[in-house]
Amino acid sequence: MKKLWFLLLLAALLFTACAAEEEPAPMVQPVSFYYRTARTDFTAEDGVIRAEVRDLGSNTYSDLALFQAYFEGPTSKELILPAAPDTELEDVRRDSGTLELWLKQNPNSPAELDHALTYACLAKTGLALEGVRTVVIHVRSPGGVHLEV
Repeated sequence: MKKLWFLLLLAALLFTACAAEEEPAPMVQPVSFYYRTARTDFTAEDGVIRAEVRDLGSNTYSDLALFQAYFEGPTSKELILPAAPDTELEDVRRDSGTLELWLKQNPNSPAELDHALTYACLAKTGLALEGVRTVVIHVRSPGGVHLEV
């Protein structure tokens, strides 16, 4: 009787070991959105900015719609949208490998480091797009200040 139980247990183990793990479906149109890490670590390579890869599926998106999706924020709890809540995406244009982002933002809030991380994340996201070699970020403030990053 012990041999029978042993053989059944062995067969069950072999059956579960042979079952193929399900692989995730391949992405149709992956895009990398770069966000700030929730727990910032300036000593690690990806401790400040990290990519979140999303699948756009078979839909076609304009650059403006793509960055509007970016501003909806990350799905991972380990990442946060670096832009201040008052940041508005006004326009996105692409010409000859240059991607231009037009933002409306209060330059006095939040801290300069937060602004720098926002611009770095947007630039890395833009540079991850096919055909983009340069990213220019235009920031217009309610007070009339215009910055080019």
